Amino acid sequence: MKRLTLSVIFICCSLFMAAQVAIVAHRGLLSPERVMFISFSLHACREFARLCPGFTVQYLGSDLWPNEVHDNGLNGIDLHFGTFLMTTRFRDEARERGMSINVWTVNKPEDMQKVVNMGID
Repeated sequence: MKRLTLSVIFICCSLFMAAQVAIVAHRGLLSPERVMFISFSLHACREFARLCPGFTVQYLGSDLWPNEVHDNGLNGIDLHFGTFLMTTRFRDEARERGMSINVWTVNKPEDMQKVVNMGID
């Protein structure tokens, strides 16, 4: 029963994501130069990558290394800036695979400068 429930949830999520893509397209905004997909959900990211090939799709989480994110068909990561300050592995793995990198919650100018100096997008 749990598998059926999980499948139904994934189908509903997939339909919802397809509807979101359709709305963006209807508004004339569906362009890789204008839209980037970012999600905490690996499933959602994989679905956006399937629906919109050629777009940047970033996984928002530090529970997977960039090689794992890339192996799931995604081309970017989005992490709290502190993660990059703790280890360069996230940045190095992402760059080796040509992935985009975003950071979030950078409130202090000195922290932003650290992120810029690391070569984060």
